[in-house]
Amino acid sequence: MWEKSKCYAKGVIYGLVTISFLFSFPFCSSAQSLQAGYCTPSLNQSMTLTMSTKQFMTLQTVIAEQKMRLETAEKKLAILSKNSNIVSRGLLESEKQLETLQAELMQTQKLLEKSNQNLTIAYGSIEKQKESLMKLEKQIDALQRKQTVLRRQRDVWAAIAALSLGGVIARR
Repeated sequence: MWEKSKCYAKGVIYGLVTISFLFSFPFCSSAQSLQAGYCTPSLNQSMTLTMSTKQFMTLQTVIAEQKMRLETAEKKLAILSKNSNIVSRGLLESEKQLETLQAELMQTQKLLEKSNQNLTIAYGSIEKQKESLMKLEKQIDALQRKQTVLRRQRDVWAAIAALSLGGVIARR
């Protein structure tokens, strides 16, 4: 039984060591690896390594730490992604509000332009009315003068007629 677990432990160790070597050494071509003094094993080669229990435990600890760091990073990424979604939604809502406000501003500007045009038309109409009123006032003044002149003429003619009639009556 001890032999089976020992064999199993060796297999696990060999697998972990192989994986750690594959990920710890940079991949390179065979020419570069010979010049650099190291070589990564190809997938077809089998490799046998021997390590102590302490090294094995250290390797397991490192792997567990890396796994925990990876899980923590994944959780942080999920939280950031979730926050990013919330921020994105907020940004989209803000963009929609901005578009709505811009549309309202454009509508207000159009109304202001129309109001300005209407105001210009109204000022033009008021100016025409002022001119017409001034002409009317001049005509009224002219008619009042004429009326005054006519009344004076009438009064003069009435006085002349009264004096003439009084002179005719006095002569008789």
